[in-house]
Amino acid sequence: MTRIFIFLICIIGFLNLNAQDAISSEKNADYLTQRFTSIQTNLRAMEVIHERRIGESSYTMQVVGGISANPIAAFTPLRWFNGTNRTAYLYGGAEGRYYYNLAKRAAKGKITSNNSGGFLGLRVLRRTGYTLFLDADEGDDRNFSARTYVTPRWGMREQLSDHLDLEITAGIDVSVDRASNANGYTVDTGTNITWRIGYRF
Repeated sequence: MTRIFIFLICIIGFLNLNAQDAISSEKNADYLTQRFTSIQTNLRAMEVIHERRIGESSYTMQVVGGISANPIAAFTPLRWFNGTNRTAYLYGGAEGRYYYNLAKRAAKGKITSNNSGGFLGLRVLRRTGYTLFLDADEGDDRNFSARTYVTPRWGMREQLSDHLDLEITAGIDVSVDRASNANGYTVDTGTNITWRIGYRF
């Protein structure tokens, strides 16, 4: 819980600093892409996202679906057959985003197309309780506890070419897992740092 509090304080401070440098004559929303669909991947996960602008605001909503050994982590290769652990889960969810510096980037001559800029987001993912692949030692038991992830995060998207972009994010995971204890649930927190290469259609 302390990590979450510190992260929220950092977000507030960051927004205040950004507001001091805001360009009053331009609106971030003027540079926001209406909608797009892309496939994003890293060494451990692959997902399809559809991002759509909310009205005329600087906010967007993403719908997400993918496959991963862990929907959050990104630094070790996805091993479909590990030999010791269950692997390959399906997950789905949504993310709300606020893009805060598109007008400032445009004034500096930087690329802003396809929402290339900084954002604050809140992502909610649900990992299924069913593994796609089994290890030899696991027998026929494919069932595993489902888990929900709530992740407030900061991120930056940079366009690499007409269809490719790089996205880097950092935040805090709050995960809820159905448990067999008296409380019925377990709640964990952890640091979230990840990157993805995306291809837009």
